[in-house]
Amino acid sequence: MQDIHERYGDHGVVVLAISREPVSKMKPFLEQNGYTMRAGSDAQKAMWAAYGVQGIPSSRLIDGDGKLVWSGSPYGSEQELDKLLGLPGDPAEMLSAALAAWGDRQKLKPLLVRLARKGGTAFDLKAWAGKLALAPLPAGKAPPKLKPEAALDQYAAGNAAAGHALVSQGPERFDLAAWARERLAKLYPVKKDEIQEMLAAGRYRSVLEALATRDAAGPVVQAAAKDERFVAFCRRGFEERRALARKGLMALHWPIANRIPENNDGFWRDISVSGMATSEDRTRVVGILIAGMMVTAESAPGFIDGQLTEHLLMKGLASGDKVAPGRLGKDVEKERESILKDLKAKYGWAQVNG
Repeated sequence: MQDIHERYGDHGVVVLAISREPVSKMKPFLEQNGYTMRAGSDAQKAMWAAYGVQGIPSSRLIDGDGKLVWSGSPYGSEQELDKLLGLPGDPAEMLSAALAAWGDRQKLKPLLVRLARKGGTAFDLKAWAGKLALAPLPAGKAPPKLKPEAALDQYAAGNAAAGHALVSQGPERFDLAAWARERLAKLYPVKKDEIQEMLAAGRYRSVLEALATRDAAGPVVQAAAKDERFVAFCRRGFEERRALARKGLMALHWPIANRIPENNDGFWRDISVSGMATSEDRTRVVGILIAGMMVTAESAPGFIDGQLTEHLLMKGLASGDKVAPGRLGKDVEKERESILKDLKAKYGWAQVNG
């Protein structure tokens, strides 16, 4: 809910968290975890009765007219919120919207942010390009030979021939999230005053995301490192990011890969997730719900590396070390391989079902 509070606040969304606990218990918990969303105590459970809450956690979406429009698990609330706000939901829609807004920097930025978070690493660029409405090339003229990243950039800039290059040469597995992150860093490098504004508002998760993805220069990182509350947030949370990355690696290389771990019961106690998605015939696990995000074969690599990037960034800030977010790539790879090596030793690697 804190993530939704930070990411959707600019869309006019107000998050209100209600707890059964008294304020005396809620306040230190909220402060300790860096929660800045609105929160209230309902020790008498009056709202439970008013909104038909059967168990927790539970979420409700209320539109601008005060009408209850959706209720369910908080893990599904973001998807419903996108529908309510009319925001593009799947990567193909997000990419089309981003390219349509390419000349409008104000509209483009939030679309690239969404793509960087949800675009995935195995986007079918060829299939997407095949649906473009392109005028035919002149007779005898072949599409230019371009790398997919360059073809997307040129097509966004109005080069129709680059669109034909995407149709003929576009890969079926394209790291769309990485493409979006690179464009964010290039077009919107985070500035010191922006970071300070987010810090003042207590939007610490947004600060981390900006530092990790938008080419933060030294003075920007230093401004974040001087904020005691943010550093305390990093100190409390850097191990959790590594733990989430570990769960992502477990999900990707065992159930999603159809690999049966040794000590299967211990594996599932270890990964300790709240839900999963299966194939239509219910014979395979295709997604694992981790920290409110459905991690699939396509999204897992980005999820894992994103968590590890934040882990190393937070760890460096918490310890007072000099941190260069743009140079964490090799350290992320090293940390990923170290975790996977330990997991292989613990849960085996050879046994694959089908």
